[in-house]
Amino acid sequence: MTSSRRVFLAVLSLTIAVAGSAGAENGPYLGASVGQTTVELSLGGVEDTGLRIDDEEFAFKVFFGYDLLGPLAFEVAYRDLGEVTDDAGLRRATTESDGIDGFLIGKIPLGPVKLFAKGGLIAWNTDFRLESADLIGAPDIRISDDGTDFAWGVGVAFELGKLGVRGEYESFETDLPDSLSMVSVGVTYKF
Repeated sequence: MTSSRRVFLAVLSLTIAVAGSAGAENGPYLGASVGQTTVELSLGGVEDTGLRIDDEEFAFKVFFGYDLLGPLAFEVAYRDLGEVTDDAGLRRATTESDGIDGFLIGKIPLGPVKLFAKGGLIAWNTDFRLESADLIGAPDIRISDDGTDFAWGVGVAFELGKLGVRGEYESFETDLPDSLSMVSVGVTYKF
């Protein structure tokens, strides 16, 4: 078990213990968030390029959730994590990622403000391209990879009636790229 999974499980356990059965009314909600994806990918093993992608890009997600009784909720989302490009001399490396995820969420209600931690799985897809200028004669490299991996996040939400605003950080333990995370702000609407 990785350290991020241990931290998430500890925070979720604490959330459930502190919040007890208090919390928001149960029921469904819809939401959308926009933000920034951070991608880190080392390309030293790909044809000894020595390239490294470490950049940010616009990202968004749309999600459906359901507040269960007490401090728990579940949420499913589709997210587009953007296309990140890094140029190094005569070569250009690009990653483009998206995914569908599901989370179990633990909340600590503090009036209309709620702190939350979440853990779950993301089914992700990443397309990687390494393109070179025609004059150096090196072939372009294209790799598509996908998988299902652990994901976790933390955030804060402010709810007033049926509308809510949230800010959150989410991290995805994917194989390609090396590190993938998203910081976002969003809105929710409860039915």
